[in-house]
Amino acid sequence: MLSNLALIREFIVQSIQKKEVLLANAYLKAQMVYKSNQLISKKEGVIAAAKMDHTPSDFLIYATSSYWEVMNETLAEYNYICTGEVDNQGYYQYQQCSIPQGYELRCTTSVGLWQTWWKYRKYASQIQVPLDILIRTRNSWYGIKELMISDGLIYIKTLVSEMSLDSNDLVIWLSKIEANSQPDICIENMPESLVISQ
Repeated sequence: MLSNLALIREFIVQSIQKKEVLLANAYLKAQMVYKSNQLISKKEGVIAAAKMDHTPSDFLIYATSSYWEVMNETLAEYNYICTGEVDNQGYYQYQQCSIPQGYELRCTTSVGLWQTWWKYRKYASQIQVPLDILIRTRNSWYGIKELMISDGLIYIKTLVSEMSLDSNDLVIWLSKIEANSQPDICIENMPESLVISQ
């Protein structure tokens, strides 16, 4: 019998390949319903759906599902990112996104980003912008110039924008796959090299 994680992976892979799914274990069931593959929890109902009439497939993940975190992490492995707020039915939408070579996709709360940023903070305090962590804004990837916490909010500054996030807000970011221990640095007066468009 498939484990929950194996079933979720198979649901995602078959949906990406536009194949009809029919899978089940003691807790989850995946099946084609009309023009979408659906992942159904026996306790929670429909927790995910893959829109088969879109190319590439889009995924909807129920925001309050107990499986949301594992679905989020597994979709990130296939370069799918959350593209907005929860819709009026309680689902996050995920779409495929191009990822620059040498980076790993992350979709975490802003606190998760801050925790990773902490070890790179000394490089950000210089005139240069580290490229070990990139954040998605304006449909492109940018190096973080500054990240700080104040009054319960996390403030992120790039060369093109500033944003404030609650500690539980989702943020999409990339972390460099570590080939060496020294972070890559980009000189601030060459901003075109900081932008990696989709």
